[in-house]
Amino acid sequence: MKNTDKEVIMFDSPDLVEYRTNLEGWTGPDRLYYGKGEEGERRARHANCTHKLCECGKVMDKTHSMCRDCINEMQDKRFKKLDEIEWDGESYMCLYHDNRFFGDMDEVFEYCDDEDIDCDFCREG
Repeated sequence: MKNTDKEVIMFDSPDLVEYRTNLEGWTGPDRLYYGKGEEGERRARHANCTHKLCECGKVMDKTHSMCRDCINEMQDKRFKKLDEIEWDGESYMCLYHDNRFFGDMDEVFEYCDDEDIDCDFCREG
């Protein structure tokens, strides 16, 4: 089994790793030894897979702890817990989870126009 960028190799694939009795431990297609027991199997699987399942059941890259949908949902919940305050007209504003800052409402409107975001509800007059 060759690990390529285009091939999806799931963490729980039954034929991904094998227990080698002559080594008394787990190995994978990379032919490295990962140790005995459940921890050795987990390490061998993680090293040799490309993807795993998120808690929600969606397939995701093995380097992430959650899929994009779950991350977005978690971030939305955190954002909604933040206190809403009235803008003082002087402080910089920023997008949540972004390095984009705005010094006045004209910059906000320009950004919304550029990104095709409807912000008519917040325009005065």
